[in-house]
Amino acid sequence: MPIIKAIFEFFMQLFGLDDTRREMRRVFAPIAHFKPPYYRFKNNIVMIGFAQDLYLFSQALKPLMDLADRTLAHPDLRVSRRYFDYLVEADLPPAELERKESFFYEGMKLRVENAVKTNQEQESIGRDFQRFLRDVEDLAAGPLNSELADMERFSSKTTPQGPYREKGMSSNNLNQ
Repeated sequence: MPIIKAIFEFFMQLFGLDDTRREMRRVFAPIAHFKPPYYRFKNNIVMIGFAQDLYLFSQALKPLMDLADRTLAHPDLRVSRRYFDYLVEADLPPAELERKESFFYEGMKLRVENAVKTNQEQESIGRDFQRFLRDVEDLAAGPLNSELADMERFSSKTTPQGPYREKGMSSNNLNQ
């Protein structure tokens, strides 16, 4: 039986009916019309047009990579987290932004100085802050969580080793 199977496979390959060539033809069909051509099916060769367009694509992405290096994908984790905090702040409603500002040192100091009972006012500030944190956490259940995940994915895609890259690596090193 192996001889019949070998003969069958020979004719399948001879007439281009084997699975790999059929799969290659299926993949090749959408890119066959591209000018300049990307792939020569008969010779199984990737053409120079593909490399040129890939280079142009990488050059178009370079400003985004540089932006990510300076913001979300910064090697210093504190800088990176600060930009994620900005994204959270951008989604806060105006009333929540005002509440957030009341938790700055000056705002809390003013509340405590104007209070009759400072201990009760400090506890009130603590309760208000806990409510504020719950409201911010509720934002994470909505579209903000997916936005932050998208930004994390973007920053990991635009850096050579993702968010935990080696010291000294950046997109500036890619073209050298």
